[in-house]
This record gives sequence, C-alpha cells and structure tokens, in this order.
Amino acid sequence: MSTIIDCPYCESEGRKSPIVIEPNLLLQGKSFTCSCCKSELSLKPQSTNVFERGLKAYQNYQHVTASLQDAGNTPSLA
Repeated sequence: MSTIIDCPYCESEGRKSPIVIEPNLLLQGKSFTCSCCKSELSLKPQSTNVFERGLKAYQNYQHVTASLQDAGNTPSLA
C-alpha cells in the first residue's frame, strides 16, 4: 500500500513535489527520498510504536469499510 505525500521542504519553498512512501517499509526503517530536492523522510526510532499503532488502526478501518461495501445495502456490524 503506497502513500503519496507532498515533500514538506518543497512545499515550504512553494513547490509541489510528491514523495511516494510504503508505510510498512517506513516502519522497518527504510527512508524515502524526494525526487526534486533529495530530502529524506524516515521515522525516528522512538516514533515507531506510535506509527505502528496508527497504521494498524488504519488497516482495520480499511477492512471494516471494505466489509461494509461488500454487504451492499444490508450491512451488518458484528
């Protein structure tokens, strides 16, 4: 599941430059680079737990949403 964010540095300079990140790889310590300014985006080790909890909550939300869409007009929450 790739996610695209605007590069914070480029944005502060008035440019729009996307950085494509893979949240699971970010969690594993990989960094992602802006193709325009070469700034790197990564997690600090002390942020890993918070990021992991947020990522799991988001994935759960996606699962629930998909289940509701599959249920059509007669969803049932279990």
